[in-house]
Amino acid sequence: MDAKDRVIPARDFMDVAETRALGREIDVAALQLGLVALQRNPGIRIAINLSARSVGYGDWTKTLRGALRKSPDLARHLVLEINEASAMHVPDVLLPFMTEMRAAGITFALDDFCAGMTSLPLLRDFRFEIAKIDGRFVRNIDSRPGQQMVVHAALALAEEMGMFVVAEAVETEAEACWLRQSGVGCLQGYLFGAPTIAPDFTAFQKGREGVGSRS
Repeated sequence: MDAKDRVIPARDFMDVAETRALGREIDVAALQLGLVALQRNPGIRIAINLSARSVGYGDWTKTLRGALRKSPDLARHLVLEINEASAMHVPDVLLPFMTEMRAAGITFALDDFCAGMTSLPLLRDFRFEIAKIDGRFVRNIDSRPGQQMVVHAALALAEEMGMFVVAEAVETEAEACWLRQSGVGCLQGYLFGAPTIAPDFTAFQKGREGVGSRS
């Protein structure tokens, strides 16, 4: 919260926080909340953001491993999102962790894809299952040829690496239409729903069941 008790958006503090102990504490809190949501709503799948630095943080790994020991099935409902910059920063720690957790059933997503200088050999070694295109390249993409070139290149690279592609920060039907036509597998953003601290998972599950009954 700021001095006027307004919520400070994560984008305004995470770049600084993730280089400090506070970032590790935020990642632990996010993991705890995500695991609780999975335990209370077994039919859902949840993606949890973290900095690659947290993989070496005792409290974070203890929280994850403790939950998996008690409920091993949670792993196949869990996606861990690691942003591109932090993934490239500590590959020696991240690679063995991903191998271990992938064997348990966890899926890994590369967040902010296209946002930085990606090491292609490392990207090959990480074998992320999901790539999330950074929102800066998604906004107004239907009318910006330069961004379209970047996204087309990202899609080709993701296909070569076997990654399912998600586009972040989709806000208009025109953006969504262009992305769908270009082969993006999944869209996320305000066009589909605003962020909330109290999601109605029951309504989501009923919606999925309704789709299944009509198919």
